[in-house]
Amino acid sequence: MKSKGKSLLITLLPLAILFSCGPTIYYPDDPSKNIVIKEPSTNKVDFQKPKENTEEKQISKNETTKVDNNEQKQKITSKISTPVDTKIEEKKEKSQTNKTNLVNKNQAKEEVLPNNLTKQIQSPTNNNSNQIEYDNTPININAINIKDRNFESKFDSLSDIKNYKAPKLSWSNNYFQYNINYSNGAIKEENDKAFLGQKNENLFIYFLDKLNLNSVSGREVDKDNFTYYNRSKVLNTYLLKYFGFRSIDPGDRKYEPIFQRNIRFSAGTAVLLNAKNGKAAFLTNNHVVNTKNQKFWNLMNDSRASKMGGRLATLNQFMRYYKDGQFHSLSNSPLIEIWSQKFALEHSQNIVWRNGSNPNLKTPPPKSQINNWAKKYYDKYFSQAQGFDSKGKDLAIFYFNYKDFIQDVKDLAKYWQEHKNEMFLDGSGINSLWHTKFQQVIDELPDYESFWTKMESLGDLKISDHTWQDQDVDYSTKIGTFYPGNASAKNMFKGVYFASDPSNPLEVAPYWFSTNGPGASGSGVYNADGSLAFLNRIILGNDSLKHLTYDNFNLSAFLSSGVALKTKNIDLTNEIKKFYVK
Repeated sequence: MKSKGKSLLITLLPLAILFSCGPTIYYPDDPSKNIVIKEPSTNKVDFQKPKENTEEKQISKNETTKVDNNEQKQKITSKISTPVDTKIEEKKEKSQTNKTNLVNKNQAKEEVLPNNLTKQIQSPTNNNSNQIEYDNTPININAINIKDRNFESKFDSLSDIKNYKAPKLSWSNNYFQYNINYSNGAIKEENDKAFLGQKNENLFIYFLDKLNLNSVSGREVDKDNFTYYNRSKVLNTYLLKYFGFRSIDPGDRKYEPIFQRNIRFSAGTAVLLNAKNGKAAFLTNNHVVNTKNQKFWNLMNDSRASKMGGRLATLNQFMRYYKDGQFHSLSNSPLIEIWSQKFALEHSQNIVWRNGSNPNLKTPPPKSQINNWAKKYYDKYFSQAQGFDSKGKDLAIFYFNYKDFIQDVKDLAKYWQEHKNEMFLDGSGINSLWHTKFQQVIDELPDYESFWTKMESLGDLKISDHTWQDQDVDYSTKIGTFYPGNASAKNMFKGVYFASDPSNPLEVAPYWFSTNGPGASGSGVYNADGSLAFLNRIILGNDSLKHLTYDNFNLSAFLSSGVALKTKNIDLTNEIKKFYVK
């Protein structure tokens, strides 16, 4: 999900309000792939209906459980528009009236949180110790198998929220904050006596039955969206009544290696699989790698108009990353501008007058030649993995040669110091602004290089081998850095529901609420032990969506969806591991 400001948002969002339609799934990188989901049946799930069979069975190791079999959910069906480069046939809606009740072989008896679980509690999320990296707390079977109606008796035991201020995020100008009123106790905080999942993370627990359209106020609130405060809209997609969320302060070093795995590139975010011998392997969405019929590393250096007198890269950001409790950024525009000027100087030709005299003047190559060179220049650092079988999922793997890149930037800095006075200052070149910006790139380079040294020490990423099924509920801790627009957000949340994938109703996809938006596509969502659970992919809204909004806790209003890596039909875990850097 990449962000290019207001112009992208206007292009992305339809102007007409189609009241007959359900949510729209947004691909901000390629609006032609947007999916309009027809509104499911209004038959709602009765969470208060008791379960007929409560036979206790052992829970699976990935602490998931099924929604009650007699709490039947309507399948999501979808109508898919034609993508830019691939014709996808429209999926026909399939009736779910004859759907058989699924029996979860791993389903455990429903129980409330045991009192003795507090013995397993680790330090809360505000612990700034640099010693804690991963949480390997043994999973308590009963704690993870919470049904909504059971947890309701514990809700009053949660803590009231007092004097909380969310971390400041550098939101893009197409994001607007609204205020969520929780004075009725609709949002509370976990403590050692009451929490979702297997342990207390001091998350804020949202009780959706106590939230409605009257709970929100502020500029640009889209009250018809598929949001957590409009439960009737999301009920057929997201059945949970509770979820947990907290926007983690950058200075909090707990789980730091997990948060570092997600790295923002120009068109979206990618999961670091491993880094070895100067080369890194990344997993992301295919629509991040292949953007507008070209690779993102080619698109990012395409020239666009600049009011500052010089070339300006189409995608300004080269990379954003998390290191030592801070977010760092390496800008692309000044980098490719200086590289382009080096190319122009080395390929300029002497001007010869008619009388044969040589005034020692040179003319640069045509702008088109410089632009074509710049678009292809990053091919030497990036490449897409060939032969990767995505099983029809929106996934791709690419490689980045960071060792050569760093060395070439060092060489470029040396060249710039020696030749910057010769660089052209006309319309095809740069002005003094780019010199200043390039100095900032040079200043960032030592941190950037040390970051990769640390990434090599992380080793190969573990991938969860849990098989996700329709109606799975996961209340275990989920962690991941998301980069929506200009913001850098450390997400921690609980409450993931698995239902039909709108792109393929025969498959399942995870749904949840967190900080999200264009630019965060491809973000990994991890378990507390550092293993990859699934990937972020898209956001859901309806055709009246005008703005991207978030509340006073930094929580995005709209529903998120992702890519499950292992289901009853496909297993991508071993396929992905084939493409790690050897």
